[in-house]
Amino acid sequence: MKSVSEIAPFIALVSESEAHESETEKALSLISSKPVGNSLLKAINESSTSDKFITIISSSKANSSALGHLTDSQLTKYKVPSSTNPLRWATDKAAEISTHERLGGAGEGVSVNIYWNKDQAIKI
Repeated sequence: MKSVSEIAPFIALVSESEAHESETEKALSLISSKPVGNSLLKAINESSTSDKFITIISSSKANSSALGHLTDSQLTKYKVPSSTNPLRWATDKAAEISTHERLGGAGEGVSVNIYWNKDQAIKI
């Protein structure tokens, strides 16, 4: 299932079921209910564009993790070398360019997929 979060409409949701989508929305609601979480979501909203965005992929089979990826305009700008695995190259390039300038990167924003398994989540 693909949708947009009701709690954070600047976040796309991909869920294996309605139950998983509901759990993802509950988690986002909990995050937004706390001052720090609300500030985090506000900062994400202000940084999001039609080209740079967050997608939460909710699945009982996923290991919770995050993976940056290039936007369409960045794929055009950086051009994938023909002699390489395009997915691996794009993931590595996203990590490289999103690293802060003082660490040798461009500090350029990228999109991100967050893989979330509610059974691996920890309540703090």
